[in-house]
Amino acid sequence: MKIKTLKKYAGGMALLTLLGLLPASCIKDDTAAVKETTLTLTFSTRASGDQGTTGPESANEHMRTLRVILTETDGTIRYNTKITGIPEEATDQKVTFRELITVEDGTTRFDVYAIANEEAFVTSEQLDAQSGNISDMNLESLTLDDKVLQKLNQGLESDYQNNPVYRLPQTAKAEVEVIPGQENTATIQLEFVVAKVDLTFTNQSPQDIELGNVTFSHMSVAETPLFSGSSFSSGNDFNLGTVRVSGTTSENRVFYVYESQLSEGESYVLSSDWGNNSLDLTAEGLGNTFERGTKLKVNVTLNAQEITDFELLVLPWNEINIEVPPFE
Repeated sequence: MKIKTLKKYAGGMALLTLLGLLPASCIKDDTAAVKETTLTLTFSTRASGDQGTTGPESANEHMRTLRVILTETDGTIRYNTKITGIPEEATDQKVTFRELITVEDGTTRFDVYAIANEEAFVTSEQLDAQSGNISDMNLESLTLDDKVLQKLNQGLESDYQNNPVYRLPQTAKAEVEVIPGQENTATIQLEFVVAKVDLTFTNQSPQDIELGNVTFSHMSVAETPLFSGSSFSSGNDFNLGTVRVSGTTSENRVFYVYESQLSEGESYVLSSDWGNNSLDLTAEGLGNTFERGTKLKVNVTLNAQEITDFELLVLPWNEINIEVPPFE
């Protein structure tokens, strides 16, 4: 685990300017009360592991870079720093702000914006502002489009997993409180910007099965906000095309989608034109929303003519939340 330490002094500005850590907005009036206040933030990502444990299940899901922006409640930027070279096995990243300047006694509140793996969507230096207001970055309205989603799905392939521009972003926004004269701490959980589907077909028969037009209804959403919002929309159908499952083997498909919410009367349905089989995922436990940071794991068992068994798990990308009995 790497600890990033940032210091800020009322004097000694030259040194801090060289470090690139002193936004102009931090210079307070000389009459303001200055307290030696420390704030340590721990940004938690998902630990390495597979089903039943936490964590990234492929290399592209690990946090390798982290941007932290600390602002006053009016949006004035106090710090903006980017940490690179985070070890792949790291499960959290600590950032310490020492000798924060506060202007009055009592609790001071700050807003924290955290973005891991920004390289997947950031161009040039659009997030590098060291002063000004957070609103100038348009973070609250910044969206990720279908081109970004396509790139993130490529990141699941072995040829792309270690390329920074294909790594999966995680984000968080939180308010923290700082009490002057104390060592303040807070832990902030990062969340993936997408939802994940893990689909497995198991063929119990000795003959090959070809499932045409394998489709998840209402799961194809064109864009999503960078930071989690309070509302999102229903999508179009997500078509996987044809899935061929050889006799007595299994075939797996894993992909990302943006979060979605069904309109009234809609259902998430897994369907195929093979045998005219379909499964109502909403009724079986998925519900009416498929939120970011959630994994849908679907296991479908087939014989030569029909689905014989069905298991659906909805996971917060690690621990099991809902388990549906075998489909009858």
